[in-house]
Amino acid sequence: MSELKEAIEMYSPNKFQNGYTLIAPLTSKNTYLIDMEGYIVNKWTSEYTPNNSVYLLEDGSLLRTEKTGNNPVFSGDRGHGGRIAKYSFEGQLTWAWNYSSDQFCQHHDIEVMPNGNILVIAWEIKTDQEALEIGKNPEYINPKGVWPEHIIEIEPTRASSAKIVWEWHQWDHIIQDFDEEKDNFGNVTSHPELIDINFSQSIDMDITHFNSIDYIEEHDLIVLSAHHYSELWFIDHSTTTAESATHEGGKRGKGGDLVYRWGNPLAHKNGLPSEQLSFLQHDAVWLNGLPSNGGNLMFFNNGDATIDRAYSTVDEIMLPIDENGNFKLAANATNGPISVEWRFQQDDFFSNVISGAQRLKNGNTLICEGMKGMLHEVTTDKETVWKYNLPLPKKTIFRAYRYPKDYPAFSGKLINRLEIDME
Repeated sequence: MSELKEAIEMYSPNKFQNGYTLIAPLTSKNTYLIDMEGYIVNKWTSEYTPNNSVYLLEDGSLLRTEKTGNNPVFSGDRGHGGRIAKYSFEGQLTWAWNYSSDQFCQHHDIEVMPNGNILVIAWEIKTDQEALEIGKNPEYINPKGVWPEHIIEIEPTRASSAKIVWEWHQWDHIIQDFDEEKDNFGNVTSHPELIDINFSQSIDMDITHFNSIDYIEEHDLIVLSAHHYSELWFIDHSTTTAESATHEGGKRGKGGDLVYRWGNPLAHKNGLPSEQLSFLQHDAVWLNGLPSNGGNLMFFNNGDATIDRAYSTVDEIMLPIDENGNFKLAANATNGPISVEWRFQQDDFFSNVISGAQRLKNGNTLICEGMKGMLHEVTTDKETVWKYNLPLPKKTIFRAYRYPKDYPAFSGKLINRLEIDME
């Protein structure tokens, strides 16, 4: 157990947010809850490695995405998973559901809604011919087809099933200005609410690569991190499934079109390279109700070495959103805000993929520098008050979460250090 305490590289008990930290190393079948000194206080073991995101729910359950590894179409090291599972605090499997076939596959992240339903991001398969007909440049069509995104909202039922109660599909909201003889031809610049199918000049089947999903309850909005577009996308969840496939309906009258997008105006041909503000980002989260300037949003801005941004930052922005959940941009603006409210940046702070950040109750921020397996807790003044170095040879962590000791999941639970090491 000595190696666990040695993993703590900074320890300022008068300044950090006391509690327990949840980590799921990407190469391990175990999920761990550790105390502030790095000792394990709970462990969950699965048959599967994590498909990235893992959450501790208020009832003490662990909700975990898992990598089944047996999908015949959606495979490779892209964040594919296919399974969502729930375990009791004591480690018993209580519910599991697979969303994986030769037509679709869950990947990366999920979001638990206030009503107990779960939002799931997933790929679906479209053939090379379907991609051609929708207007994708044939030079960038993989012969095996393309993987556009979709979102489903599920209601868990019984021990191994779920009911899909709402869905949204990227394929319904495409625009292209490549071939006027094909579907969805239009002026990309004039329609930022639609998604340019030809933005990515690559034959990668994974054309968008969502890596996080968050839900804004008070505005009934979904926030998505669209990695390959270097953008944050917002869609209206108040639509019906039928409306979400159109350009009308919902509280904002736009159906399933994007109600707002931010980070990279190049993705909708409305800006210059110098105006790009988000770079292959992860973990976009809404901060309403936590120490910030109101309904701000925070994300891990990974960086992009190919365009001379080989460094990461954690950025907080103030969205141009009103009390009714409508976005308002200044006249002639296409990508606002153009500055950040708060930023964490440090020498040698860089994770080109994965990673995330969590705003804590005391105003500090817990940061997961995922590729290094390094967790930093920093104050609003960017002082590091707790630092943890994952004590495993393969250090990758998708995200980490700190839960205070008064979190409901711990009520009535006896929390003791376990005489075990990580594996």
